[in-house]
Amino acid sequence: MKKESKEFVEKGVKRYKQASMVMVSFGKEVENMLQNILKRQKDWGPFKPDKKSKAVKSTKYWSEYPLLNARIQGTLHEKALAIGFDMNWYQSEADYPFYSAWIYPYDIYSANYLDFAWDDSFDAHENRLRYYPDPDDFNPERDFKKLLDEFVRFLKYVDTQK
Repeated sequence: MKKESKEFVEKGVKRYKQASMVMVSFGKEVENMLQNILKRQKDWGPFKPDKKSKAVKSTKYWSEYPLLNARIQGTLHEKALAIGFDMNWYQSEADYPFYSAWIYPYDIYSANYLDFAWDDSFDAHENRLRYYPDPDDFNPERDFKKLLDEFVRFLKYVDTQK
């Protein structure tokens, strides 16, 4: 083992327990924040959140793929699906995450997704709508609200195309 690696690992062994607890605590706080934003969303357009289950869920990701999210189950035209959004450090080209919204299964809207007239603040990327927040203006409640409202605008548009 190289000297630098040995020193790094030695220091890390002494701090790993605390660092792990900090990482887990940070993740839970962000997930709770995201879940609360979803719970407060009033306008879902044609999407109907599942009233049986008030729980908003998060998926679990390994620390190697830093992404924290929340999702809510519901239906769109009697078809069961989930809407979610995330803070994505993993695919971000910067140290700061981008935010994205998505629906699963994706095929429910894929035909119109890339052709939709999204607001210029957003980037339609594959199967997610991305928003790049200002790192110097941290306000995830505001930014995720913008993202959700734009995503719901799309769902309403798709609904009129049926």
